[in-house]
Amino acid sequence: MKSPIRLKPIFLINLFLFMQIMLTAQDWQWKWGAPGDKSLRFIDALHSMGTDHRNLFCTSFTYNDSIVLPDTTFCHNYNNPNISNVALAFYQNDGTYIDAVDIYTNVTGNILKALSCTDTSGNTYVAVEFQIRAYLNSVTVDHGPGPYPSTPDIFIAKLGPDREVKWVRLIWGTAQSKLQGLAISADQQIYVATFHYNNNITGADIYYFGQDSSHYFTNIESILKIDGEGNLKWRKEIRSEQMGAGAPKLFFTGEDGTIYDIVKARYDCYIDQDTLFVPSGHEPWVDFPCLLRFSPDGDFLGGKMIESLTNINDMKAGLDGALYFAGFFYDSTFIANDTLLVGADSIGYILGKTDENFEVGWYQATKVKSSQVNPMFHIVPDGDNLYFASTFFKTFQFAGQTFTFGTVRKPLIGKFLPDGTLDHYVIGQGLSEMYADDLVKDNCNNLLLTGRFSAEVYFGKDTLHGLYNSPYMGFLQVNAPLDPGLGQDTVGCSKLTLRAAPGFSYYSWNNGSSMTDSLEVTETGWVSVTVHNDHFCWATDSVFVTITIPPERLLGNDTMIYVNDSLPISLTVPYDHCLWSTGDTASTIMINGKELGLGKHTISVSIENGPCKVSDSIQITVAKNQGTEEMIEQELAFYPNPFDDKIMILLQQGVNKLSITDTDGKVIGTLSFDTPSSQFQELELSWLSKGIYIIQVSSGQNVYTGKMIKR
Repeated sequence: MKSPIRLKPIFLINLFLFMQIMLTAQDWQWKWGAPGDKSLRFIDALHSMGTDHRNLFCTSFTYNDSIVLPDTTFCHNYNNPNISNVALAFYQNDGTYIDAVDIYTNVTGNILKALSCTDTSGNTYVAVEFQIRAYLNSVTVDHGPGPYPSTPDIFIAKLGPDREVKWVRLIWGTAQSKLQGLAISADQQIYVATFHYNNNITGADIYYFGQDSSHYFTNIESILKIDGEGNLKWRKEIRSEQMGAGAPKLFFTGEDGTIYDIVKARYDCYIDQDTLFVPSGHEPWVDFPCLLRFSPDGDFLGGKMIESLTNINDMKAGLDGALYFAGFFYDSTFIANDTLLVGADSIGYILGKTDENFEVGWYQATKVKSSQVNPMFHIVPDGDNLYFASTFFKTFQFAGQTFTFGTVRKPLIGKFLPDGTLDHYVIGQGLSEMYADDLVKDNCNNLLLTGRFSAEVYFGKDTLHGLYNSPYMGFLQVNAPLDPGLGQDTVGCSKLTLRAAPGFSYYSWNNGSSMTDSLEVTETGWVSVTVHNDHFCWATDSVFVTITIPPERLLGNDTMIYVNDSLPISLTVPYDHCLWSTGDTASTIMINGKELGLGKHTISVSIENGPCKVSDSIQITVAKNQGTEEMIEQELAFYPNPFDDKIMILLQQGVNKLSITDTDGKVIGTLSFDTPSSQFQELELSWLSKGIYIIQVSSGQNVYTGKMIKR
């Protein structure tokens, strides 16, 4: 696919016919700048950023003899402005400072470069290019036994999740070594690229971890694969009669595990038994980017000398073997069947998309005066889209638009769609100069921008103040956060099953008992779930769950009444609504024996109390025994009924014992009588609780029963 701007075969950048597209900046939000305590003090430069599987990010700060971080200070008091040290600072995704690792040297050494990456277990791998001696926290790493201690060596170290040093491996040689890149693939494999110079006609030697070595006569580049214990799994060499070092951004891995490397070669490149030939008829001083691909097993998958664009400063792997590139050119450049020309006082800058063989699908280019600014593009793929950042000022034309920045340099951050159309963009704001130096994407496809500024710059609610070339970091929210999907606070009866949104790769509930998308909750309190997707974009959601415990019983035990009796039944538990089988909705109902009729009857009630719906029932037996009625009328009489505290009872002749039981059959009290004649007796029953009781009198072998109710 060509650029979305239709180009003639011969194309003069300074005569671009741009479409006048009224594209407005989208609602991307700066969330924070700096970060931490909103200052980056005593820092010479901010070199690189990267995110790990927890969506934490690590930043590489270069400093001289001291650095101040939010609650960490490293100070070495060299009084030598030529010495560089590095601090690796770790931050939460919201900009909260976590901790830092100090990589420093002694008064005669230097830390030239430090790169880092993190695996899914929280281990951090650090590759460092240094002179003479280096210290990683409290671990000392000495230069190899080569003849020139001041020529740089490289060490690679593993730090545990708590930043403790697990192991250190040294790469050293008899000539200068240069750290080219450090990468971790999607399957957690560690890859390192190193470059080794030779200025000696007798050749030079290089030693890798004490596990491999090489003797070479021309500059070489090595790609190494190491495991989590620091063992060298394989190593590949790239050789050429004259080869130059690339850059860390030109060594990277793809999601399919492919390893990519770009070196600059003036002559043919040799990899194992394969040869990449430089284009014929080229000028003898031209160095061509040599794009190489390797499998995770170290097999050479092919490569290409990139003739169309000799100055590439950034390249990244996209989906399905696609590559995204950024670069610049001074002279006429032929790309995608178009010829791009610039004047003698101008520089062309370009970014675009290619396949794995660098066949360009689309590109966008701009031209600026060589004295104006260096708008180097920094790129990050996002699926089939592409994020970019660069620095501009004055008026320039890019991607179908005319931008006017004024006389103050500002960063432009934007997004290209799969067809190369500019979709979103935002412009950094400040009182004075503001540069974009690097752009990375976090695991949620939001952007982290680093750069330099003077005076005052703005990131949402954060305002940073600095001097000339003060470093900054800024977090740009370009995508909505993940939603774990717990919803609103909720209630449950006895228990409740909470469900998070389906489809995430990982679930962790705060009680630690479930790793699925659901959790059974049995207690009132806060419940939270943490999730992440395939790319380790994390999110946490919390809800308050109220669990209502329903009563085991609403009513008492089954009971019996006589046809002439009445029986009150009451609810003693809290409720919002109730409904009796009689149709009543009050808390107490009165059961009448005559209305029920003889026999067994079930009385039930249902209540709603919050989320709980509970039902219960009792069986009431209505008895009509003719003999018993006669005895009650003739032999047993008591009144009033219901009573309060006292009741009068008529005991007929021959009655000698009386007992009172509750409806469960438990005997509450007994009385014995010696008087054989009929008489009224007053019983003091204030000690009885309110309720229904059965009274029985004994007369010889006869037992007479009646029911009384205490109000």
